[in-house]
Amino acid sequence: MADSNHVGVSPINFKAGGTIGINTAVKLDSTENQVVVTSAITDVCIGFATQSAVSGDSVPVQIFGKAKAVASAAISLAAQLMPTASGSGKVSTAAGATAISCGVALQAAGADGDTIEVLFAGPVVNAPANS
Repeated sequence: MADSNHVGVSPINFKAGGTIGINTAVKLDSTENQVVVTSAITDVCIGFATQSAVSGDSVPVQIFGKAKAVASAAISLAAQLMPTASGSGKVSTAAGATAISCGVALQAAGADGDTIEVLFAGPVVNAPANS
């Protein structure tokens, strides 16, 4: 992953709270220092897994800067991204009043399953609070 992050921010290790695929968006789990894949457009993404992991494994998470992400559909260059509501940890184009951004596409994706570079400056909570 070092070749994807040019701002000097190293991934942070967390414990996997389930199966996590490489380059998937992750969120904090209910257990301290544990992450799971994002599963809703309202999830607060804390970064992207730089390796695959199964429950109990250590998983490095890119928490800032350039990261790689897996698309759930075609994505345009410079599109604002959100977690996909499928429980897969994939990303799609941000839409909807409650969608929480998880980055900007630095590359276009042609289809579901494509891996693209994203600029991640989160976690950024930009959804309405208490509404």
